[in-house]
Amino acid sequence: MNTIAATLATTMLVSLAAAPSWAEKAPEPPQIQVPVPERPAPKSGQPATDKMVEAAKKKARETGKRVEIPERNTEATTLFANPDGKTLRVELSTEPVRVKKADGKGFTPIDTTLVEANGVIKPKAAKGNLVLSVGRDKTLLKSQTADATAKITTPSALPKPELKGNTATYRSAYGKGRDLVVTATRTGFQQKITIVERPTEPVFFHVPVDLPKGMSFAKNTTGQPTIVGEDGKTLIEVRPTLLQDAKTTAADAPLDTGKIGKAAVTLAEDGTTLVFTPDAAFLADPATTYPVTMTAAASDWYEGHTGQTNRDGGAMDAYINDYDLTDSWDTFADPEIVVGKSYASSIAKR
Repeated sequence: MNTIAATLATTMLVSLAAAPSWAEKAPEPPQIQVPVPERPAPKSGQPATDKMVEAAKKKARETGKRVEIPERNTEATTLFANPDGKTLRVELSTEPVRVKKADGKGFTPIDTTLVEANGVIKPKAAKGNLVLSVGRDKTLLKSQTADATAKITTPSALPKPELKGNTATYRSAYGKGRDLVVTATRTGFQQKITIVERPTEPVFFHVPVDLPKGMSFAKNTTGQPTIVGEDGKTLIEVRPTLLQDAKTTAADAPLDTGKIGKAAVTLAEDGTTLVFTPDAAFLADPATTYPVTMTAAASDWYEGHTGQTNRDGGAMDAYINDYDLTDSWDTFADPEIVVGKSYASSIAKR
């Protein structure tokens, strides 16, 4: 056992690429690659997969290239035979890269492209069960994860959405020039609202949310909305959320351009509707380029408490700057990873 332990080495590979816009597919998740020591040759009566492993080793040795062993893969791990023909390599992803086929036999790669079929809109292949509205009703989506189902509705009937890749855009769902956008992710969804033109009056958005069974909304001592479990203990705080102008969301935009702001979040009297109020000064600022995108609800809020992720606290990512020292806010949907400081909007961020 000590010999095996001594031969194991773990290398974390993090791929840093240009941050995608909210309308693009999410990037491949980071992977942990673990070289696996050689195993003894299979004995008579061992599973056929061991024979497949030995066959893959042989092929890898003959071709000088690593060979994947699909029979040993899981949703988040991929097994290869190394070119030396002796050792194996396991790649562990932080998110699923494939899901079980409908018949339960084998896997299919995750594909979050949205398609319409049988009166609903769904991703081609993703973890869980996400269903979006085709329009003409108020139920925007239903998302099932680990036997927990959440539902998000809208104040009025939805228009037929425009589909592009993994996003569905419901034009003017919150009034003229205020679009509702849902992005399918590997394990759930992200909901955003875009404000196409600079408003001339106060702006706020009502988002009714039916949380999974056993969870409900509450308020903390400061009045901030929280999600609590059946025991009444707080699982997560629903913090002020992110506003980004058009320059910030552009995929090729430099990190020091554009403006970001935040929207306050409160809980309506019905106890199930979140009210998002974008910062009026940010919306009125002549330096803010439209359209402005506001992050709203996401499955990240509860996935961490239904067995889907191991992230403590679900959706809240670390956010450190010299502007919101006492009120770090929610940037879970921000695809950027910034090293050092970015002075966009004259704020030292992250």
